[in-house]
Amino acid sequence: MNQLFSKILLIAYSLSLVLFVQADLPFIVSLLIVLFLTTTIYFFNHKQYSRMSTLIFSIAAFFFPPLYYYSPVLGYDMVLYQNYPALVLLLLGYFFRFFQIKNTILWILILGIMFSCYLAHSERTYTKLHQLFKKTRDDSTELNLLLEEKNKHLLEKQDYEIYNATLKERNRIAREIHDNVGHMLSRAILLVGAIRTINKDDNLSTSLGTLSDTLDTAMNNIRTSVHDLHDEAVNLEDVISNLVHAFSFCPIDLNYDMGKIVPREVKYCFIAILKEALSNIERHSNASHVSVLSREHPGFYQLMIHDNGTKKGDLYGNGIGLSNMRDRVDSLGGNIQITQNSGFRIYITLPKTASPE
Repeated sequence: MNQLFSKILLIAYSLSLVLFVQADLPFIVSLLIVLFLTTTIYFFNHKQYSRMSTLIFSIAAFFFPPLYYYSPVLGYDMVLYQNYPALVLLLLGYFFRFFQIKNTILWILILGIMFSCYLAHSERTYTKLHQLFKKTRDDSTELNLLLEEKNKHLLEKQDYEIYNATLKERNRIAREIHDNVGHMLSRAILLVGAIRTINKDDNLSTSLGTLSDTLDTAMNNIRTSVHDLHDEAVNLEDVISNLVHAFSFCPIDLNYDMGKIVPREVKYCFIAILKEALSNIERHSNASHVSVLSREHPGFYQLMIHDNGTKKGDLYGNGIGLSNMRDRVDSLGGNIQITQNSGFRIYITLPKTASPE
């Protein structure tokens, strides 16, 4: 837009020469030629075209002097596109035509060339600064995006490490309770049982019975707590990854995309089905590649196990493995599909409201 304004300003400046020269046919023809050249240069915005056009103008002006009246307009393009040979040729034309051009007009043209050089230099400086600004802005935006992505990755890694540390601590607590408190309670129950066996005092029988019941209740509560801690401490991603890495029958790909918090029932369902499916592949399939997909969606959990085996079997047979899979999925209100198109595929979905029946 600055180029267009500068060119309009220079055309108006050149037209002011009508005050000193006659607006005859050569004057008007020269105006039309310059308008055509400068307009095409502006819209094409091509360096080679601009240099060729302005060079031809400088040569043509030497043989058709009325073109000099509009030389400031094309001089702007010469400086803007750094076509200095054409500018020198134009100034040399001024020198050779010095005696054919009125002194006043010559100075007006020289001032016009100087003015066009100033405008072109300002435009080039502005363009460079604008490009530098856009580059700096783009680099800054890209850097901010990279930093945001890196911070997000660090936060996810930190959350994952905290989650793993929490699971390890739960496992440690469960082991401590089982190995220490559980053993001590078991010993106390055995001692109370022995005392009740040899006790002959009826007055102590009731108290020993109450004590034995209390210890049994405490032992059951501890077992439940230890099991709950252990179940919650199971990291589904680690278990599935270990199963996949331990599978050596053929190459296997894993795509795991689930959140950190997964219900216990879903964890054990997916683990049991994956174990059974990989075992079946080893025993019954001639597959050369297996893919495992475990993904969490807004409303359900998904597990897909697919191999490229070509052996055909009783798809909906009464095998214990497949029956167990169906029973596990049905107990959680899910859906299981088993197909043999392009290999053997097990597709399972469990709703997020899944709970054992």
